[in-house]
Amino acid sequence: KHLLETEWVPQLQREFKIDTTSLPMIWDCDFLLGPKTASGDDTYVLCEINVSCVSPFPDAAIDVIAHYVARANANEDNVSLYYTTPGIRSTIQYVDAPVPRNVWHTLRAEFSIKTIRVLLNGKPVIEAGDAHIKEAGAVGVWTKADSVTLFDSVSWGAE
Repeated sequence: KHLLETEWVPQLQREFKIDTTSLPMIWDCDFLLGPKTASGDDTYVLCEINVSCVSPFPDAAIDVIAHYVARANANEDNVSLYYTTPGIRSTIQYVDAPVPRNVWHTLRAEFSIKTIRVLLNGKPVIEAGDAHIKEAGAVGVWTKADSVTLFDSVSWGAE
């Protein structure tokens, strides 16, 4: 936190000519563990600064940016479905499922009025009832800093 506040953010501000009053109110950062120093202390590498978690105003705007996340995790061999609002990720369902590393996978999410199905490589792994989001919205891809993820194609549409 100290490096972020005293070195990295000021460097970001200088590089992009951002005034302190223009910085987001709420943000998060992802770090990777870097090489140890000569004395054996840990170092950290800043990977990503994410301002997508900035709280909207008024509070009613939260419904507009809430979204679902379907995730296949090869590090833990599981598939999970989350409902997210700014700063909060709530698990809807989590299942153990083999997700072999270093091979291509197809992850599919199907939404009906109150049911979400998640398929991994064509096989249903999650079917859950949820009605947090009632209308169609945007589609996107996401990955965490703990993995290397390649996206070959993204498609969406109605049945």
